[in-house]
Amino acid sequence: MDGELSLPTRMEASRKRYGDVIAATRAARAVFLATAPHLGSARGGLTGPALRLACAQPGDQISIFGDALRELSERAAYLYREGDRYWFSTQPTLNRIADERAKDVSTDDADAELTTILRKDQASRGGFHRVHGAPDNPLDVEDARSIALVILPPAYGHTVRADTLSSAQIIAKDTLQRRGTGQRRFRNALVFVTADESGLDSCREIARKYVAWRSIVNDRELSQNLTGAQLEDAKLRMTQSAEGLAQRVRSTWSHVLYPVQAVDGANGSGPATGFELEHTSVVNRAPGRPIPQVVYDKLRAGGAIVDELGPDTLMAELRKIWQETTPHIEITTLLDWFASFVYLPRLRDEATLAAAIEKLLGKIESPVAFAQSFDKTTGAYSGVSQWGIGLGASITNGLLVWRTAIPEQPLPKSKQDDTASPKGGATKDDEREGPTGSAKKRPRRFFGSITLDPDKAGLQVAKIAEEILFELTRGSGTTLKLSLEIEASMASGYPDDVVNVVRANIRDLKLDANEVGFEDE
Repeated sequence: MDGELSLPTRMEASRKRYGDVIAATRAARAVFLATAPHLGSARGGLTGPALRLACAQPGDQISIFGDALRELSERAAYLYREGDRYWFSTQPTLNRIADERAKDVSTDDADAELTTILRKDQASRGGFHRVHGAPDNPLDVEDARSIALVILPPAYGHTVRADTLSSAQIIAKDTLQRRGTGQRRFRNALVFVTADESGLDSCREIARKYVAWRSIVNDRELSQNLTGAQLEDAKLRMTQSAEGLAQRVRSTWSHVLYPVQAVDGANGSGPATGFELEHTSVVNRAPGRPIPQVVYDKLRAGGAIVDELGPDTLMAELRKIWQETTPHIEITTLLDWFASFVYLPRLRDEATLAAAIEKLLGKIESPVAFAQSFDKTTGAYSGVSQWGIGLGASITNGLLVWRTAIPEQPLPKSKQDDTASPKGGATKDDEREGPTGSAKKRPRRFFGSITLDPDKAGLQVAKIAEEILFELTRGSGTTLKLSLEIEASMASGYPDDVVNVVRANIRDLKLDANEVGFEDE
């Protein structure tokens, strides 16, 4: 209660606001002197108003004594509290019992409580497709394309040191290289989060306190000797310990590790195999916010996880892995490569790549097209789409083809037989004899003037380009001339701001002002 080794003195040494006025010692002395029952009362002790009257002096901040006494009641072994009344007793308090029981909780039991919290957090995946909460053996984590978060168990901590690898880095590298007894394939799909080594001891201490309070609440024999207020206090302490433990665990698991391309081929034999671990830290101070959500938001904001890929960026990445000497590539192969090679963007899932491919195919100037399949015997592509309109989910089942590699599609065999000359000479591509014996002439020119719906002009132009223009240009020697004719009118006349913007855009597009512009009436 008092003296150089007492709890109030230690509190004042670590808390300057207490130490300046020896608030904890003065509060403890006041309670001690008031502990003996007064005349006509069954119990002694001190209430809040009496405490302020006993301790405060002119110039003191009155509330500091109440704060010090409340903290003492949470930590002291013989200071009791019931409602607003405090008193000392020769019998140990529940705090003392909890402290003694906490000492008996082993490190393995404390880690088991931490693991329980980590596994509860895996239910909230954030943006990850899979979350593995504290797996018994990280090497057994499944190998799949969609990104996954591995929350490493308490046995693996991380310290930011340049000279040695932490236990978390070692197990992360092993997990990226192996899956069970085999080699891991989709290493670009794994992200790890691990605890800060310096915070693990604090987590374990809070876990021990939680286990101790839980044992007191569940101890029926002890509960029979407790007052109602003491039992409620024990339940409150257990709840507070559980909440504090969950938040401390979430703030301690703050180191994120993921593979990136190794510098100068370190740790591997080439860009496809060499990798090193990139490190970033996350801060989780929001109560109740699960670990996967915090990690996903940080990596997405930093670009380490990509959930939306632009067509131009996709084309730049494709040129790293797909040369034009290879006429086509299966999209399933691309999915495998993006999930495997750490020098490519880390895509959230297959849908991310499918959406990016559809945007790429939708560009008229795109250098690639889509085909549903390829016949190796005939060299023909089936289901060719130059602009990929309406492909949807079928994209992942097809091929990407360089447009320069799309050959003139041969006729099916039955059609070739039907058009062959009985003498085996000419085909339908040659001029054939008509009923009168004269040569049948083939059309040499195509023309068309098509009215477009202004609200659907882009889609209609794409369909026309796919279904008509592509067919017209398949043959060699074809010349194609396109023009866009626009006629717009406004009965009241176009306002100045519209006229100015349109004229500025005409200049930016380098259109001939003699061919395009407004007419004055």
